[in-house]
Amino acid sequence: MNIPWCPLARQYMHDAQQNVQGLTAKPFAESHGGGDLHWAFGLQVTQATGHADLAASPGFRAVSPVLRGFTFEAPLDRFWNFSIGGMVQAHASVKEKNPLTGKDAVTYLDWSPTIPFGLRISNFRLTASVDLNNAQLDRPALQRVVVQPQLQLEGDGFIPVSIPVQLQVHPLRDRIEIRGRITNLSLGLKGEFDARLTGDLVITIFPTTYESIYDVNYPVSGHDFLHGDIALQKASVELLGGLSVTLNRVGRQTIPFTLSVPWVIPASESLNQVFLLLQTQVPQVWGERTPNVAQPAPLSPVEFAKNTAEIESAIQSHLLEGTVLSLDHNNQM
Repeated sequence: MNIPWCPLARQYMHDAQQNVQGLTAKPFAESHGGGDLHWAFGLQVTQATGHADLAASPGFRAVSPVLRGFTFEAPLDRFWNFSIGGMVQAHASVKEKNPLTGKDAVTYLDWSPTIPFGLRISNFRLTASVDLNNAQLDRPALQRVVVQPQLQLEGDGFIPVSIPVQLQVHPLRDRIEIRGRITNLSLGLKGEFDARLTGDLVITIFPTTYESIYDVNYPVSGHDFLHGDIALQKASVELLGGLSVTLNRVGRQTIPFTLSVPWVIPASESLNQVFLLLQTQVPQVWGERTPNVAQPAPLSPVEFAKNTAEIESAIQSHLLEGTVLSLDHNNQM
């Protein structure tokens, strides 16, 4: 791609830092319930930082008629890495009211520590493979389209260091979701209760792109800065599910858990084209009508005789007097 990829990495890091600021606007988890014996639980982000290493550029791993297709990787060499981290103000309480006064009379649990948290997506890469049947070179057939994600998911603080997850790609109408299931993941909240998370890691890539202006310290032809615009596209990383906690005298409660971070990644038209192919039926022969795509209106019938007369009439004005036009076909055996 014709952009100074590595020097732009610093700008991507700055964008990542700006994106995570929204984490402090709402809690990871919050709920309450009960009557006279009532409880409350919450995890509120008080500080958040983000980091994105996008210095490696995407590109084609292989394009060959011999291999009958192509392989595109984002990024091509090395990997992309994303991380967020910060501090969470936790709170859990179990109290019982005096039925006569309506005021809290007994406190069974009152827990409110500040806990660090972190989530890292490292060694991230998308490999898109398109297989073609080139038996007819003028009409190659699309045989198979595969997008394979690769990443390592790790936590910090109350999120476990190692998080096992198997990922699958789900093409939707307006986005691509890379989804992996997390089941019964024990969280290190260090309270008087057991906390376990069951849910999904969802990485969403939106194919729509937008332009952004950049200025980078990149000497080119004697200039200290390079000015231009770059195509970016929106993405997000989410950890969604239910947090199951066991509270003293209350028992186990399931609380909605949401960790959602918007990201910006470099746009790749080649990768977006593969995403579109995921939504088509295969095998498909090049030139066949593409479903769900607007088709041009049919042309009106061509009047060959009328067009021929108009052409001959226009030519006559440029010919010498007495010139005769004729079309001879020499049918030799």
